[in-house]
Amino acid sequence: MIVFVVYAVVAWYFAARYRRSWRGVLVVCLAAAGLGLVAYAHWRLNVWTNGRIYFRVLQGLLYPYAALVLVMAGFIVSLPRPGRGLAPACARCRYDLTGLVAGSHCPECGHRGAINPGTTATPRRAAAPAREAQRSLPIGAPAGVLRSPGQ
Repeated sequence: MIVFVVYAVVAWYFAARYRRSWRGVLVVCLAAAGLGLVAYAHWRLNVWTNGRIYFRVLQGLLYPYAALVLVMAGFIVSLPRPGRGLAPACARCRYDLTGLVAGSHCPECGHRGAINPGTTATPRRAAAPAREAQRSLPIGAPAGVLRSPGQ
């Protein structure tokens, strides 16, 4: 029974290793072919033995297992590859360097030149607008009296 667990882990590992490429899709197709081969061998065992060896419960376990392995492998293949996002990252430790200028040190590991010279790390989203100084009422003041910023 450990073979089925190892099969799933190996399929998911190679799906993750080659995700977002034709090799990853090939891995999912090979995993489907392997599971189809097991189902075919189970059916042929029934035919060869004239119905004496036929485990219906194995079919009930094989089909949901195959669906789980293939759906998860397909999901893993569709995940983005690391380091290919929009945010710049440190070449050494992959720390997010959004907002730093080119040539500066990485704040995580201290690597010099973590961002390529000539480029600037731009924020992923627009910065929030600066807040104006809010005027508030002093405690116990009537509603029409505003406190000046110096008080």
